[in-house]
Amino acid sequence: MVPWQSDVGDTRTTSPVAVFLARLLSEWARDAVLVIVVIIALIAARGGLMMSLWAYAGPRADGWGVVVALIRGFPFDCRTGVILCLPTLVFSLPVGWRADAYSRARPLLRYLMGTVVLSGIFLLTVIDHFYFREYANQFDHFVIGLVYDDTTAILTTVWRQQPVLWASAGLLAFIGICAWSMKRVMRWSPVPLTWLGRRSLTTLSVAVLISLTLIICGARGSVSRLPAQSKNVAVTADEKLLNRLVLNPLASLQSAISDFQDNQSGDVYQFLKDGDIRAAAERLSGSTIHQADLDQYFARTALGPQATPPRHIVILVMESYSAWPMLDRYAAMGLSDQLRRIAAAGVSCPRFISEGIGTIFSVGPLLSGMPDCGLMQSYQPQTRRAFATALAPAFRRLGYRTRFFYSGYLSWQRLGTFVEGQGFEEINGGGVISDWTNGNEWGVDDAQLLDYVARQQIDASPTLDVVLTTSNHPPYSVDVYGQGFPLRAVPAALQTQADDTINLNELGHLWFSDQALGRFVDRVAQAQPDTLFVITGDHYGRRFINRAPDPFERSAVPCVFSGPAIAGRQLAATAGSHLDLIPTLIELCAPAGFAYHALGHDLFATPQATAITRVGAFSTSATGSATSAIAWGDQGDAQQVTPEQRAAWQRVLTDRTAIAWWRIVKGTKFTEDPTGPAP
Repeated sequence: MVPWQSDVGDTRTTSPVAVFLARLLSEWARDAVLVIVVIIALIAARGGLMMSLWAYAGPRADGWGVVVALIRGFPFDCRTGVILCLPTLVFSLPVGWRADAYSRARPLLRYLMGTVVLSGIFLLTVIDHFYFREYANQFDHFVIGLVYDDTTAILTTVWRQQPVLWASAGLLAFIGICAWSMKRVMRWSPVPLTWLGRRSLTTLSVAVLISLTLIICGARGSVSRLPAQSKNVAVTADEKLLNRLVLNPLASLQSAISDFQDNQSGDVYQFLKDGDIRAAAERLSGSTIHQADLDQYFARTALGPQATPPRHIVILVMESYSAWPMLDRYAAMGLSDQLRRIAAAGVSCPRFISEGIGTIFSVGPLLSGMPDCGLMQSYQPQTRRAFATALAPAFRRLGYRTRFFYSGYLSWQRLGTFVEGQGFEEINGGGVISDWTNGNEWGVDDAQLLDYVARQQIDASPTLDVVLTTSNHPPYSVDVYGQGFPLRAVPAALQTQADDTINLNELGHLWFSDQALGRFVDRVAQAQPDTLFVITGDHYGRRFINRAPDPFERSAVPCVFSGPAIAGRQLAATAGSHLDLIPTLIELCAPAGFAYHALGHDLFATPQATAITRVGAFSTSATGSATSAIAWGDQGDAQQVTPEQRAAWQRVLTDRTAIAWWRIVKGTKFTEDPTGPAP
């Protein structure tokens, strides 16, 4: 039989083109069954996530919002389904020439793809469920950080925190069900070849064109000029859950990877021409003088200390230390009693926000002086040399011995190399502090870390120490009740505010860190009374007494100063961020005329009422009695942030992000003529 000879039964024509089209349409019909099965699975995954996560929905979520989210998510499901099944669609093409082409491989490919894809969707959906519970979002840039993270530590944490064996058994059972189901579904021929063989060439040609159109539109997720885009998913009134579930788990993961790649390459900042960067620098610095060097816009001169500078400075960056337990209304829980005590004897910034929502995204800026712009600073070539805004080099010029202490392992996120590049002279990690048998996969516990740091305090020379803890972090493996944690039930005054998401054992790790902190401060203050303690959180914790903290409670971290150097002083600022710590400390220590660089402001001298980072924004009212707050992507709090205020905050955020990206990726120099007209 020649390649185009008819084998389709009672045909009206022996045209080889008609035979080719009939065979192709018959195979594509089988492929369409697989695509439809995948789309149904994606719709079911979204529905399952909505049901399992409904407690996280906002007050404006309703049945109509569910319908809208399902409808708006359908184009993304179509796109994902078609793209996943493209191999079978392409593999069907040779059948047009030979009916027996890959006759055994074709059904086997559909069967295997169906089983693998459905099992993958199931697995990703389960992971997405737990990811959402942790980060209040589907897969985002945080998940990309896992690529760079300590894989062994992550897997160990998952093993400890999640029912891995039961989940594995469930996955195997699901794979078995999928394999059994796909074997039967793929036997079905929705459009028999014998029926197609009786159609005319014209009919077959139109059918193929329609099929191609459906494949193309499905792969785009749209029948219009614009394809389905993740930026257009906010279609319901509920920002907390429904809008975040419009994308299916696969589309969400693809979007996170794409955003990360764009950020790394700079495509996301296409507006970053020299003139735009210069304009951003002028807005943030208040300068109207053209500079040829970006760093020059942030050059400062110290005014001189108002009191004797502290001989020793210890900056304690506490893992996941939220500020909400310090509020009076939560005092009954006793989670931050030691820090509340230290703050009462010192000075505290009541509205303080971290630079990033993860450790490396906050610690990086705190050490380098560059705002978080989504880049992992520890992986960027430019950070191998200290920035002009970096913390350690300024204090080395002031005669301080600079040291970094981390209870984890310095290989994590290339942290040791980054800290060294940013100018620290001595770097101590968990491997030096204690042997691997102590602590957990993330490092030694806070009590051991702070005991080690206390034993390293010396009077021989001035010191600046940065201490980064890890205990208040999954897998929450400290025996907090064995350590004396007293809270066995939610206090009566807070029972109406708590819900089923509260986990006292996990919150007990904040108490454990707080107790270790209190002992450390007391011990060092007694041995070295001229020590200034600065205490903050690397980022807000993701553990609350309910699943719906307001934007301020969700985002705020502590900022406490304690020691003789700030005795009798009050902060001029009512809001601040991590970048403000660098100029604040330099101004407390540097003689008049000392030159340095900083993007932040001196909290003791600058009446700053607004703090803006990639986490969110806080703004204090004129009376200082109220706070407007947003966490980017969420609605404003009860004192609704006006659109004008939000736009102004977004402008500042864009400027900070643009400047940091340019400085980290491109360096300090502009290429255009600095003497030209202002942009």
